[in-house]
Amino acid sequence: MAIQVIEERLPVYWGSFLVNGDESGLELDEMPTIERTLQFLRDHYESDLWCVDMQEDVHFELPPIYMNWLLAGDYATYIFHTEGLRNG
Repeated sequence: MAIQVIEERLPVYWGSFLVNGDESGLELDEMPTIERTLQFLRDHYESDLWCVDMQEDVHFELPPIYMNWLLAGDYATYIFHTEGLRNG
């Protein structure tokens, strides 16, 4: 299966968790929002996703319209790799 490279604008303060799996910088109530967002992206791209990098192009902005549960704030571009279509 071919690996796809996907870029998504997400809150900048999720960087340590998305790239390194480090939850220590997150607020206690943020994980449900992150999990919802990641599930949405997995469903949208029909694939498991791995965040491999974050670009330092931080800007204050509204969330992407298709993720209307997110709040306005500082966003950065995250680079994800996929494994291709999921089986099943």
